[in-house]
Amino acid sequence: MTEDSDKLIASSSEREATGFALMRERIASFDCCAHRKLGRVPEFFSVTQLRVMVERRSMRWGRFTTVSERVVKLSVDGRK
Repeated sequence: MTEDSDKLIASSSEREATGFALMRERIASFDCCAHRKLGRVPEFFSVTQLRVMVERRSMRWGRFTTVSERVVKLSVDGRK
């Protein structure tokens, strides 16, 4: 076996251990994971910061609602 196939087998084993089953519907997903693991997917952007805020607000008549806000900062070609 090659080093690449060892990486794929290790990655698949890890995913299966956490409940990820390789079924026909997930072949495309597996293909993407395999290419990423083998370093064949270019990095178009990277996440430099992620913040998620969740707030529970009181409404009329004792009702509540949940509001969430997400801020994602990306780096594309070295620019933020």
